Amino acid sequence: MARPRTAEFALDLGTCRTRLINNSGEMIADAPTIVALPIGRRGNGAVAIGAAAQRMEGRVPIGLEVVRPVRNGAISSFSATEVFLRALLRQSIGRSLRKPIIAVCVHQSLSAIQRRALLESVLAAGAREVHLLPSPVATALGAGLAIPAPEGNIVANLGAGGVEVAITSLGGVANQRRSPHGGDLLEDGIHGWLRVERGVQIGSRTVRNLKHHVCAASPNIPRSSIRVRARSLADGSPTELDVSTHDLHPVVAPVVRSTIQVVLETLRSTSPELSADIFDRGLLLCGGGSRLRGLAEVLRHTTTLPVLQTENPEHCTILGAGQLLADPEQYELLVHR
Repeated sequence: MARPRTAEFALDLGTCRTRLINNSGEMIADAPTIVALPIGRRGNGAVAIGAAAQRMEGRVPIGLEVVRPVRNGAISSFSATEVFLRALLRQSIGRSLRKPIIAVCVHQSLSAIQRRALLESVLAAGAREVHLLPSPVATALGAGLAIPAPEGNIVANLGAGGVEVAITSLGGVANQRRSPHGGDLLEDGIHGWLRVERGVQIGSRTVRNLKHHVCAASPNIPRSSIRVRARSLADGSPTELDVSTHDLHPVVAPVVRSTIQVVLETLRSTSPELSADIFDRGLLLCGGGSRLRGLAEVLRHTTTLPVLQTENPEHCTILGAGQLLADPEQYELLVHR
């Protein structure tokens, strides 16, 4: 019998960042999912991608646009995604006469149309063949959980595009729920609060700084504050102001409530046998959103479960995908070709 074949690379195309790993377990790309393009001439290729394009946000000259091709965990612009991925693959693995086989991590909640758009984007970017891997299983593997065992694990992946909560057992997904309230929605809320309450507009980089260093999941968390530069909506003049944890709590609270709700909904719809496993093992948090200050404590209080956090939560999914590339038998059980 022929030995099962795995892909040569695994791709995690995220709303915020895109990561690529090879079948030796080496992460060869970790870049913001953003591309700078000539307006109306996207077929000409990217002017810049990743960090270089991110630095251009709000500063592009006439004739260029900066695009985030993935929103809420799904492709929002097919052409921009194709251009971004083609440039990323060329930078990471170079040009070759033989196109690679790429495994792509996919959220369980994606519709058939969204999955088709993802598959076709990767093919158009230069893949010879595309395999689809379930993101929850890859995330759990990357977090160090024993996926093939007949034991339940609950993993919450808090990303920019949403929160995906999954219960895994016997190498597959036993239960799953998703909320669209992720990091991007929180950033939109910060933009809106500053416009309405302070009458100013700030840049995307400043919003991310507030999200990472000022926002907190609970008003009981020690407050912090930073001074930001902004543009007055009244007269367009530059200005400075202080923004504190207390100021942004009304923006953070709905996102935290949604996260709690999706975790509880997943637990309520889980079998008693898996619930018993989860009670012993606890809830594992992954994704960049798990770094929100105080979130683990809030979830521990509301679910009564132990809440665990990984050392590198943003990398769980891609590292798990890399493990699957090195395990042909397990890969064959999970992959959709």
